Amino acid sequence: MILHMSGIRLRKHQVETKSRIRQWVGFPARSSVPECGARATVVSATGSGKTYTAAVAALEYFPGGRILVMADTIDLLVQSVQAWRRVGHRGPMVAVCSLEKDEVLECLGVRATTNPIRLAMWAGTGPVVVFATYASLVDREDPEDPTGQGRVRGPLEAALAGGERLYGQRMAPFDLTVVDEAHMTAGDAARPWAAIHDNARIPADFRLYMTATPRILASPGRRRARTGRSWRSHR
Repeated sequence: MILHMSGIRLRKHQVETKSRIRQWVGFPARSSVPECGARATVVSATGSGKTYTAAVAALEYFPGGRILVMADTIDLLVQSVQAWRRVGHRGPMVAVCSLEKDEVLECLGVRATTNPIRLAMWAGTGPVVVFATYASLVDREDPEDPTGQGRVRGPLEAALAGGERLYGQRMAPFDLTVVDEAHMTAGDAARPWAAIHDNARIPADFRLYMTATPRILASPGRRRARTGRSWRSHR
């Protein structure tokens, strides 16, 4: 094991993965990336410490950056917040979920909301780590929708898009997006969770996909999400 500057002991495979992330990102992070954003996938077994690896890499390679961390459940979101704080992320954090009065998040100094206006106000500019569940990507019913469709964008996408409905508030794009349990987003690009792959909807310079079970699921002839290069981590 190797002791990281945060006090977290990284195992050999975590150190190797972090080094590959550094090579992918560049150091300091590259200022020029493809229009769709730079993408890579870390494939590592369950329990191998992918969350800590990503948190340490983000702390070292994106200091003072704007970071988005996606989780498939609220419980995993809270666990991710705890891990990122433990690693040494001391800056502002916001959670896009329904836990607005959660004691754990409050103790960690993390405000939670599903309101895109609040989200854009709290995390609009500057350094921040935003934690969001994939449910925040799903469109919401709204009978007052001015377009007449009766639906509006999910809070994360709405905050990034801005517009009149947000009274001039808008959240700036991200430097890094960490897509945990990335296999959950695989498949048909029309699925709500697949929005995380679309750089026009969820803009980010770098996307780091994390999974223990990589897969691509799609109907014949359908578009499939692009996840870039892939690395396997061995314990």
